[in-house]
Amino acid sequence: GPAMAWMAKAGFVAATRQVRRTVVMAASEKLDFKAPAHVGEVVEVTARVTSVGNRSVRVQTDMWAESPTTGARRQCTTSQLVFVAID
Repeated sequence: GPAMAWMAKAGFVAATRQVRRTVVMAASEKLDFKAPAHVGEVVEVTARVTSVGNRSVRVQTDMWAESPTTGARRQCTTSQLVFVAID
């Protein structure tokens, strides 16, 4: 739940910055859970635009977890999101 919400928000920011218009999420094409994030770990969500159409923006988001004591870092989740400009 929370991971999906964080990834949607990061994707929204990336899409909005790209097109400088109001966007809404139209689809979540792929969501792969690779590893869990454990209690006490630092979680980082990244988002990058992978393609832009006339009204749509495709964004890849990744969630990483890092142990603050060891520095070990692993990818937890990836997703492909599609946003559409509405104005």
